Amino acid sequence: MRSLYFLSVVAVTVFYLVYHMLAFSNWEYFSSPYVESLLFSALVCIVAALYPSYVPGPLSPPRNLAILLLVFFPIFSLAYISTPDLGKWYLRYYSSTDFEKNLAVATFYTVISLPLFVIGYGIGEQSAATRSRAHETEVFRTTGLGFFLVLLVIAIGFVGMVIYAGSIGGIGVVISEMQSISNRIAWREISSRWYYAGMVLMTAPAVLALAAIYQKKSLTHIVATAALMIFASAILIITQASREKAIFPLILFAVALFVFRRKDGRSSYGMYIAAIIVMFILVSAFVAQSFLRSGSDGTFDITDILSDFNRLDVTAVMFVDYFTAGNDLLFGLPLLAYPNQFMVKLFEFEPIYNTSALLHRFIFLGDLNAGNPGSPLAGELYMNFGLAGFLLFPIFGFVLARMYVNLHKSNYAFWNTIFFVVTLYFFVFKMCIYTGLSESILMMALVYLPLILWKYMLRVRA
Repeated sequence: MRSLYFLSVVAVTVFYLVYHMLAFSNWEYFSSPYVESLLFSALVCIVAALYPSYVPGPLSPPRNLAILLLVFFPIFSLAYISTPDLGKWYLRYYSSTDFEKNLAVATFYTVISLPLFVIGYGIGEQSAATRSRAHETEVFRTTGLGFFLVLLVIAIGFVGMVIYAGSIGGIGVVISEMQSISNRIAWREISSRWYYAGMVLMTAPAVLALAAIYQKKSLTHIVATAALMIFASAILIITQASREKAIFPLILFAVALFVFRRKDGRSSYGMYIAAIIVMFILVSAFVAQSFLRSGSDGTFDITDILSDFNRLDVTAVMFVDYFTAGNDLLFGLPLLAYPNQFMVKLFEFEPIYNTSALLHRFIFLGDLNAGNPGSPLAGELYMNFGLAGFLLFPIFGFVLARMYVNLHKSNYAFWNTIFFVVTLYFFVFKMCIYTGLSESILMMALVYLPLILWKYMLRVRA
C-alpha cells in the first residue's frame, strides 16, 4: 500500500512538472490553461492529504499541510480569478495583463513543495517506526507553588503590557490607531523592554488551562485558567495590534486539548467532529480579531473578511514580479533580521530586513500604511535560494515525521504534545501560509522560551 502510494506520488509529481514546463512556455496551446493548472494543483494537494500515515488522524502533518495549501492556494485562486475583490492590493500595484497566469505560477510553485515534504515525511516515518523505543508515559504533576509562580510571571506580563500601552497614550489610543501600520512600527520602538517582557510572559498561558484539564482539576480551576488564556489573547491584540500573536494561545489550547483526547491512539467519528469544532473556534477567533482590528462601524462585509486570508497577492510577487524587476537572490540574509535587531542596539551594525520587510519596500515603495505583505515559506525559500531552497521541504517532512511518530509512541505525554503542537503550528500554519521563517524567528522564541520556563516552574516545590 505504502509503496503503491509513493509510486503514485512520483507519477503525479512528474506529470505535474512536465505539464507546467510545457504550459509555462506555451500557455496559448492549452484550452483553459489557468483553470486546468489550478485544478491540477488541487489534485496534488488531495493526493498528499491521502498519505497512508503510520499514525493516522486529522493532526497528521501531511494532511494538515495539504488541506491548508488546498484551501489557501488552488481553491482561493479559483475564487480570486472570478472575484477580484478578494485581492488586497495586487491588481492596484501590478498590471492585470498576466494576473491569472501569475496566480497559476504562484500556486504551482507553492504546491510542488507538497510532494517533496511527503517524500521526506515518509522516510522519517519509516526510520522512526522501525526504531524500537520503550513505551513512555509522563507523570506530570504541578504544585501549588508552581502554579502561583507561573501566575505571578503572567501577571508581570500583564502589567508590563499595560505600562507599555500607557507609554504610547493608553489602550484607548492603541485601539483607535490599530489600522496605522506606521504607528504600530513606531510603538514597538518605545518602551521595548516592556513590550518584549510582556510578550515573553503572556504568549502561551494556555498551558495552565491544559495542565489543569490534564490533571483533572476542579471545574473552577479549569474555568479560571481558561479565562486567563482568553484575557491574555485580548491584551495581546490590543497592545500589539497583531492577530497572529494574539490568537496563538487559542490555537495551542484548542489543538493540544484535541490531541489529549486521543491518548489511546484510536481514530473515531467523535474525533473528527472535535476537529471540526476546533477549526470553527480558530476561524471564528481569527475573524473576530480581524473585525476588532479593522475598527468596523458595525457593517459586515464577507468579501473584506475573506480577503484577509489572501496569500496569493504576495506569493505572486515572490515568484514572478520580484525577479522580473531584476532583483537577485537573498541567500538567507533575511534570516538574520531579528537577531540583528538586538545587535544594532549594542553595536553600530547596519539594519537587516526580513523577507516581509523587503517585500513591503518593493511593493509599496515605502508607504508604511499600505499593509504587511508577509512572506509564505515556499516563496521565501525561492527568493533566498531559488529552486534549491525547496530541498529543505524533505528535511522539514523528515523532522515532523520523527516528532509525530515519537509522540504517538510516548502515548501523547503532556510536554511532548505541547511542543509538537507548537512546532506543527509554526511550520504548517504560520510559516507555510503566512509569514515564513524570517518573520517567525522572534515569535518562535517568544513561545518556546516561556514554555520551557513554565515546564520547570509548574513543578517547583518549597
